[in-house]
Amino acid sequence: RVENHLVRDLSASRVKPLDRYNLGGSSQRNTVFLLARSGPKSMSELADNVNYDRGNMTRLVDYLVKQGLARRFQQENNRKQVYVELTAKGYALIDEEEGVFVKNMRDKVRDKLDDAERLDLLETLKKAASYLKRL
Repeated sequence: RVENHLVRDLSASRVKPLDRYNLGGSSQRNTVFLLARSGPKSMSELADNVNYDRGNMTRLVDYLVKQGLARRFQQENNRKQVYVELTAKGYALIDEEEGVFVKNMRDKVRDKLDDAERLDLLETLKKAASYLKRL
């Protein structure tokens, strides 16, 4: 089926900018994308949101900070809690990751689907986007 080939081809050929930083695991990727989408989070919020234990989250954030992708900080009104946010370099990496994904998706759709199938896909994606906005 076309759908199975499309997904398999996307997985096999997709260049992953996050892999340059060894961020290939789902919890690692989810952490970086969560910070990009929702802004600063406390360490415990990060761990809870991506279902990662706190020890591993500490090691991951240490690594992100060392790579210059994130920074830790404390708020003046709550000096006990440590927060994490992406740096400009971290946001640039996410933008690159998303750009590569979109390009690869566009190329694969163009190569694997005929005009009618592309229109069907577009309508389905519009419906899905509309549904997600209502959540």
